Amino acid sequence: MKKYSIKSAKGKTTIYEVEIEVIRTAEDVSVSWLNTGEYKARVLKPISFHQRIEKLVDGKKEIVMVPDIWCWHAFYESVEDAKAQATKWIKEDMVDFAIRKHREPATEEEVQAAITAVEIITL
Repeated sequence: MKKYSIKSAKGKTTIYEVEIEVIRTAEDVSVSWLNTGEYKARVLKPISFHQRIEKLVDGKKEIVMVPDIWCWHAFYESVEDAKAQATKWIKEDMVDFAIRKHREPATEEEVQAAITAVEIITL
């Protein structure tokens, strides 16, 4: 199933289209404790979302890439939903957080420049 997720790193915000697989109760019993509409999902694509895990195979360490598991609130149904959330986070980070920390908040032009710099990467 295709969804969208937001990643922020080094001052850059990117919206990724991701391929996920919802985890069923047979795989993980803790899924049955979630409320209706909540789920855990394995991020199958892109590979950049996978975890590097060291495994011991025949006495040798091997690095294996394993799909990461995320909860429902990390995914958005459409690119518009993800863009709206990214915009909210950028405004909170550049204005509200700066005010709380007694710093000079970003100007409206700087905020808009950061919002237009959001990159959308599809599969």
